Amino acid sequence: MTTLTHTLAPSTASGHKGFGAGLFGKLAAYRNAAKTLKALDALSDRELADIGLERGDIADVAYGRLTRA
Repeated sequence: MTTLTHTLAPSTASGHKGFGAGLFGKLAAYRNAAKTLKALDALSDRELADIGLERGDIADVAYGRLTRA
């Protein structure tokens, strides 16, 4: 049985010094999520079921809002 857990990304206080690093981090996270969305969307419903997901879970998994425990 697969257990799914909702998680929230930790928030970071971005000061003036960390602006560039925070921006690049967000860009990298967006690109990673886009790749994950594309890969999961390419799977059939059967393949998604094999890994314990439904089509409606794809965005939550890609953006880190839904993880398997």
